[in-house]
Amino acid sequence: MKLKKIIAGLTAACTALAMAAASAFAYDVNKDFKTGWSINTTIPASEFEELTENSVITITYTADASLAEKADHSYWVVKPMINDAGWPFISDITCGEGIVLSESGDSYALDVDGTQAQFSITGDSIEHLKTAGMALMGHGITLETLTIDNNAVLKTASAEAEETVEETTEAEEAVPAEPEATADETETAPVSDNTTEMPVTGNSSAAAVIAVLAAAAVTMTVSKKE
Repeated sequence: MKLKKIIAGLTAACTALAMAAASAFAYDVNKDFKTGWSINTTIPASEFEELTENSVITITYTADASLAEKADHSYWVVKPMINDAGWPFISDITCGEGIVLSESGDSYALDVDGTQAQFSITGDSIEHLKTAGMALMGHGITLETLTIDNNAVLKTASAEAEETVEETTEAEEAVPAEPEATADETETAPVSDNTTEMPVTGNSSAAAVIAVLAAAAVTMTVSKKE
């Protein structure tokens, strides 16, 4: 009984490994493209049998950082093409981390400080690759491996931007809003006691004293007349 369990466990493990191998596989390229655009390499069509629009292709590379000081050569790109007549450039690519379409529009720029980049292929190029394979050229890099993974999820620049917006929104929502002032807490301007139409000016205490003195003067005048 124990032996059967061990055999069943080994069979399950082998099946899992086989499925993992089928969903992701790497092709060793090991090609230094240098700077002359005269070096190329190809990958056979058999390596793309399981390729779909959801497949994530990862390339690993080493960039020649010394080109940063060399005029007209301070750029690092890879150029994937269909290995067919004329080597048509594969333009229907969704760029992921570490790779963007170059300014010239005929290759993909890589980060000189990076070591890998990811992308997916869409459209008619998928079927074309399955029948003809891929050709590759480049500048300033040594292309090491190309891996195709059907279980991975491509992380694009737009997805990163959406995540940043979501994080910012969540942070703003987490900040408590200031409570509105109640009627009792609202300050109001004091209402004047003056009910006459004449404006109140000067010092009210001094005005009272003057009024008393004026009344006294009138009283004294009346007394003298009498």
